[in-house]
Amino acid sequence: MMKHSHDPPEVVRIRHADGVEYWVYEPKTGYVPLDETYLARASPGFRNLNERAREKARDAHLDKCTTIKKVSVPRYLVNTRRSLPGKDGHRRAAAFEDFRAGALALLPVCGLFRSAEVGCDLLATVLAGMHCEALRQAEPGFQAVVEIRSTAPEIKEALTTLVKAAVTRKKWKNGRIKRLAVLDWRTRPGGLPHRIQDFSRLKIKAKKHPTLRVPVPYIDTVALVIGADSAQLREAAPYLENAAVFLLNCGSNDWGGRRLRTAELAEYDPTVVKGLEEERYSVAALLRAWWAAEEDEVTWARHIIAEAKASFGKPDSRYISIQLDPKLLNKAIRHRVLCSFLDWLEAEGLLAAEELERYRVIVKSVYDPEPVEEKPPQYAEDPQVFLGIMRNLATSEQIAGPDEPFRKGDKLLGAWRTISGECFLVMPETRWKKAYSKAARAAKDVDTTFFQRDQWERELQKILAEAEAIKVPSAGYRYRYDLYGAGKRDSTYVVAVPAKLLTEP
Repeated sequence: MMKHSHDPPEVVRIRHADGVEYWVYEPKTGYVPLDETYLARASPGFRNLNERAREKARDAHLDKCTTIKKVSVPRYLVNTRRSLPGKDGHRRAAAFEDFRAGALALLPVCGLFRSAEVGCDLLATVLAGMHCEALRQAEPGFQAVVEIRSTAPEIKEALTTLVKAAVTRKKWKNGRIKRLAVLDWRTRPGGLPHRIQDFSRLKIKAKKHPTLRVPVPYIDTVALVIGADSAQLREAAPYLENAAVFLLNCGSNDWGGRRLRTAELAEYDPTVVKGLEEERYSVAALLRAWWAAEEDEVTWARHIIAEAKASFGKPDSRYISIQLDPKLLNKAIRHRVLCSFLDWLEAEGLLAAEELERYRVIVKSVYDPEPVEEKPPQYAEDPQVFLGIMRNLATSEQIAGPDEPFRKGDKLLGAWRTISGECFLVMPETRWKKAYSKAARAAKDVDTTFFQRDQWERELQKILAEAEAIKVPSAGYRYRYDLYGAGKRDSTYVVAVPAKLLTEP
C-alpha cells in the first residue's frame, strides 16, 4: 500500500533513565531524531517560540504521530556475565576465590611502569569508572580520563588488556545492544570514517520498516578510545562522560583528566599484563562486585568528594571564596577512590591487611608523600657553593697536570700549578667565568640570579678573596699569573684556587 503524505508520522519511542527520545520514520530519508531541527520543518515559526510554547508544540506534534515501536533501555549494562554470589555456600566460596584472584591480578597495575604514579592513576581511573556517574553528580568537574600519546605497541597492549579485563561483555538483551570496550577510530586507507554507532548501538526492528540503530551511552564502565580526531571526540563526548576513558593518540580535546607524558611510561612490566589476561574474568567479576558494593552510592560518592576537598586543608578565613585546581582535585579524588577500594577488599576479607599494606604504602607515597625537609637556599656567590662546584670541575679531564703545558689553542679549562710552594688549580678568568656559570646553572638547587649583574665575575672574586677561597695579590683581588708560559703575566688574569680547599669534604 502506497504511503500518502497526509498519513500521520510514525515514530519509535525509546525510554531510558534520562527521559524519552523519539525517532520519526520518513519514507525518503529513513529515521530522523524528533528534535528542534525536525520540529522547525514540521511546524512553521517553531524557532520563534519560547521554551514553554516549544514544548507545547512538540507535544501537539506527538499527538498526531503513530507509535510503531516502544523500547526501554536499561541504564546500566553490567560488565560481565558472572552473577554475584547468592546465599548458597558453595557459590559464595567459589566467588570468594574468584574475587581474590581478580584482586591479586588487578592491584599489581600500580607497578605496571617504573613510575608508581602512572600505575596508580590507571587503576584509580578504572575503579572510579565503576562509580563515575555518582562521582560526577557529587562533583561535576571530575573526569575519569587518562590521555596518552605513544606509538609503542606495548602501551596499546597494556591499555587494551586492562580495559578488556574490566569489561568482558559485548552484547546485552539478546544481542539487541552491542557496546565495545575498545573504540578504535583508525580506518584503512580509503575507508569511511567511524561513527559512535560503530562501537555502541541499540538495534530496533519495527514491522515493514528498516532497522533503527541508535548509540547507547557508556555509564559506570570503562572504554579505550584509539586514534579519534577532535570532531569524533566531540561526537562521542555525550556518550562517554559518565565512564572511565583512556584516550590513546587522540586529537585535541577539553575532556580534562590526567595526561601522561612519554617519559612516564618507561620500564613496562609485561608480567602485570599477562596476569590481567589470565585472570580477566575474575577481574571483571571483582569490578562488578565493587560496582554493586555500595547500597547508597550517592552518599559514598559525596563522602569521597568531601574527603578529597578536605585534604587541601581549611582555607584562610580572610578569603571569601576559593576555587580548587581541577587537576589537583581530580588527583585527590583518585586517591580517595583507591583508598576506599583497598578498605573494601579488607572489609570483605578478600585480602588481609598484611597483603594490602604494600599497596597502601605505594598509594600514600604517590598521593600523600611525607613532606621533604626543605634545604636552605644556595647561591652561586656563596664561597661554599663555589668550592663545591670547583671540586667537580677539578676532577674533569680538561685540567692539565702540573708538568703539562697550557696553551690558548687547547680546549682545557685550567691547569695544576705550584705557586710559592703551594699547589693551585689555575684557570684563565674568561674560561672560569664560562665554566662556573654553566655548572652552577646546571645545579637545580643553586640560585644563579647573581649572574644577571654586570661584571659579576669581578664581584664574585672580591667575595671569594675576602673568604680566602682564592689566591689574591698583595693589592686588590684580581690575580695575575703567567699560565701560558709566554712571559705575559701582567695581562693574564686567572682564578687560582688552593688545592687543599678542593680536597676537603
